[in-house]
Amino acid sequence: MDRTFAFMSDMRQFARWDPNVQRVEQIQGEGGGADASWDVTVSSVGGELTMRYETKVFEPPRKVILRAVTPRLESLDEVRVEADGTGSVIIYDAQLWLRGFLSPLSPVMGLVLGRIGKRAVAGLRALLETEPGP
Repeated sequence: MDRTFAFMSDMRQFARWDPNVQRVEQIQGEGGGADASWDVTVSSVGGELTMRYETKVFEPPRKVILRAVTPRLESLDEVRVEADGTGSVIIYDAQLWLRGFLSPLSPVMGLVLGRIGKRAVAGLRALLETEPGP
């Protein structure tokens, strides 16, 4: 469970399994941690979007909350890791809101994010099947 939490709380790992993530640069800290932050570049309508994620809650080995705010978008990601026999269960809840003049379109964003989320889950499953251990 500790290794799974370390893997999931380190956003540098996201580019390995989330096809929407193009690159991740650690800005502060080393890996996951209470003081960690990253610039995460994702595919977006019209190109790429870089979001600065910061750790808001860090409770190893069970929970991390990460937050990013841009002028157009806000993201709050909660990752929980629970023991399950000899392995772990990962619970990932991402909430995104459009900001500013785009905010009325937030309900439509949910449909798009559902597809993005399904691809990310498939990517994480595929990684864990080929590289068991995180």
